[in-house]
Amino acid sequence: MSKYPLVLSILFVGALSGCSQPIQNQTSAGFVGNANSNTINHVTDPNVAIRTVVYQQKTHAVAMTGQYVSASQTGENVIDITNTRGISNYVYAHFPARRVGNAMITLPNGRRLTFWIGQVPSPAPQPTNVPSQAALSIPPNGVSMDPKITPIASVTAPVSAKRIAVIREAASKLGTPYIWGHNEDRGQYGFDCSNFTAYVYHHALGYILSGASQVQYHDVGTPIPVKDMKVGDLIIFDKGAHVGIYAGHHRMIEEGGGLGKVGYLSVAPSSFWGSHITVVKRMF
Repeated sequence: MSKYPLVLSILFVGALSGCSQPIQNQTSAGFVGNANSNTINHVTDPNVAIRTVVYQQKTHAVAMTGQYVSASQTGENVIDITNTRGISNYVYAHFPARRVGNAMITLPNGRRLTFWIGQVPSPAPQPTNVPSQAALSIPPNGVSMDPKITPIASVTAPVSAKRIAVIREAASKLGTPYIWGHNEDRGQYGFDCSNFTAYVYHHALGYILSGASQVQYHDVGTPIPVKDMKVGDLIIFDKGAHVGIYAGHHRMIEEGGGLGKVGYLSVAPSSFWGSHITVVKRMF
């Protein structure tokens, strides 16, 4: 077994179920992403299974190879190339701490798709002392409230009710497949990991937050020490390559993480994911 699950040789192929997205006209997280739509105007079968992915140090580019698969196929190495979020998600997840300019996908027929990424990492957030409920800003950093929905737990609900609401909403999506860049709040089917957490907090607490894991890592919530983790906290892994929600009893509920769907995984200190926690965020 190599360092990361589902790794082929030294190439990350869907290994980390990362979930970052491009940030349009936003620099607080340190990068801006977009895809060149001219490269995907004539795609008839949008899903590509990525087979290899390599970071090229000299050019700050990511080179990938892949092949077309059926439109119904999903998984942690399958990208909908008509969804620009999915392309950037995949790159950010595999190289969260690298500067990336372009990403190129070469297909078996020799066709090459090129996407502008423009990722520049920024400093990591630092954990703080756990604030009291009275001191914690509600909504938290990087979050606004959605007046158009009625969440499971209102903004004035007790912390215990908010914890129950978050886990209840997350568990309602158990088994939902992993699809890069997708969020069911946009009428799409499935999620990637950070779109899943954004969806859960939206419906459980009425929060509006970015579905980009890099934004969740840098700008959302209050960083706290791992030892202070409580049910409902947002967990960030490998500098934003993956995210999940703490469910108690040394488990998180998350999308992907090697499962290819929403499910529970261990975050015990001796577990794979437990040893890859970068920071925990208090969200209420």
